[in-house]
Amino acid sequence: HIEKVDPPLFDDLEVVDNILRYKLKANQLGIYVEHITTIVKTLPTVARQVFTYLISKGDSSNESAKDNLHVLRAVYITLDKKDAAATLASSIIAFESEVIGVGSKRDEVM
Repeated sequence: HIEKVDPPLFDDLEVVDNILRYKLKANQLGIYVEHITTIVKTLPTVARQVFTYLISKGDSSNESAKDNLHVLRAVYITLDKKDAAATLASSIIAFESEVIGVGSKRDEVM
């Protein structure tokens, strides 16, 4: 059970991480998207965590990346348009900053 508090509780962030890492079987995408969007509706402040995770998994040549893009779109339209755009932008910046800081993946991303 996720609590609607800002900032999110550490335990809630762990729950979101565990759900995001869940390995989907063939027919589970719909329910997975429903769970993620329900969490974001309940606790919009985790949207950046969701976006950043999904962006980091972005190799469009594999099927799970296409699923991640589907989830990203669903989360985006769940949020208010202005909040969705700002949150997605901040996620991209956070991801790029992390990649540059680490340095190991920068060439792979470009």
